[in-house]
Amino acid sequence: MTTTATTEATTITETDMKKTFVLTLPADIAVFASKAEAVATVDASKESADCFSTAADFRLLCKTLPMSYLVEMWNSLSGVTPVKKFADRGKASKRIWDQIQNLQPELAKPKKGGATKGGRHGSKKVMIIAMMQRPSGALRSEIMKATCWQQHTVRGFMAILKSKAGLNVVSAPIDGGGDRIYSL
Repeated sequence: MTTTATTEATTITETDMKKTFVLTLPADIAVFASKAEAVATVDASKESADCFSTAADFRLLCKTLPMSYLVEMWNSLSGVTPVKKFADRGKASKRIWDQIQNLQPELAKPKKGGATKGGRHGSKKVMIIAMMQRPSGALRSEIMKATCWQQHTVRGFMAILKSKAGLNVVSAPIDGGGDRIYSL
């Protein structure tokens, strides 16, 4: 059963807050604490990658991959006995899924002196600041998608970054559209 919470007309489901995996082909699997963190990382890297958080999503993804990728993916996992091939795709996806459940999201090591001005690791604040630090900045629509926020929430958050965090937030309109780009 999926639990939902509604705030400001945005529905956040239990699925959005569960561990999410990102597969960068052919065999690199990264794990994130939430879907928003995974999406922001994929968007920031500009690499082609697939996100999944359930066994069913992973099985569907495996159906599109060559068997050689599944073998390479399995062999790249720590603590497994390397294989040369799998009997079938279903067994491969089940074995890989079971093994990656042991992976944990990377947590930043806390610095001495408590919390940092930039925010705690994995927070939406840290994610948005990272997006804004890209050379191209971050579109308001990208921030809205990554955080499940509405426009007015993004605008308010930018005002807080300017006033309370003391960051030099630059906001510029995009020609021909209603979107804006934010950068630091």
